[in-house]
Amino acid sequence: MNSNTSPINDGLLASHQSIALQKLPNNLLYTTVRINNCPLNFIIDTGASVTCMHNVSAQALKLVISAVNTNERAAGLAETTNEKANGLLSSLQLGHCMLQNYDTAVINLSGIKKALAPFTPPYTKIEGIIGADFLLETQAILDYQTQQIHLPIVSNMPTSNAATLYEPIAWNCIETQHLLLDVLLNGRQACLILDTGASHTCLDTETANELAITITYTIEKVAGLGSSNMEKQTANATDFMLGNWHTSNQDITILDLSNVVHTIYENDGIQIAGVIGADILQTYCALICYDTLQLYLKKHDKI
Repeated sequence: MNSNTSPINDGLLASHQSIALQKLPNNLLYTTVRINNCPLNFIIDTGASVTCMHNVSAQALKLVISAVNTNERAAGLAETTNEKANGLLSSLQLGHCMLQNYDTAVINLSGIKKALAPFTPPYTKIEGIIGADFLLETQAILDYQTQQIHLPIVSNMPTSNAATLYEPIAWNCIETQHLLLDVLLNGRQACLILDTGASHTCLDTETANELAITITYTIEKVAGLGSSNMEKQTANATDFMLGNWHTSNQDITILDLSNVVHTIYENDGIQIAGVIGADILQTYCALICYDTLQLYLKKHDKI
């Protein structure tokens, strides 16, 4: 594999800032943002509809925080049952990109922080999540091959050479700002959410049973956001297709995602089957382009 080949035109990126991301051992990406000029580490999570900050960190920065609304929940895949408050940031800065008077969700992320603790380097604390609202507003590009985020973006058409190595896959951005992809699993159609905050590609248990795929039970706990207390089961999809992109014998984690499925259906009226996680995105050098609403995956025979 040519590590220098990307479906983004190098001339385009010359006029935009490329920011290096750090990768945890479970393939989750994080970066340092400046909140009111204070540096904090945030996970990049396309599965979170809004940018979120840990309530303890928000209090330490003396943010103006609205009263907790027990009827309003953070609309992310990781913390579907977490009570949500709002905080107003004077500024949120990533590289040269600064958003002022920015509304953010303030929630208790202690469960996520605990789940990530075994994978987080010493003296590194995760204090929040960069969600789809920021990524859409800045028209970000996430590049798993170079482990970079490119801001701002005005266009990202692939070069003719790189286009032979990558398969473009269109997604739909639904009302909750989640990215929805149509997938064929063993010839059966399903809808999956693109979720960089999930370390593994996952299917809901009910969907796996409907597909009649063989499931292997294990007592291992899943090391992804919001799922540290779920027992893990695995399955193998003999045929996994996203648009014209195809791979065989793809391992998939089976979880009870009923809370996630219900949340998406309640807000968007769409029945999802699971999530595409960082395992596939990392293996196939994914490029997530928010300006053209496309996912690029390296073709299987080019890996």
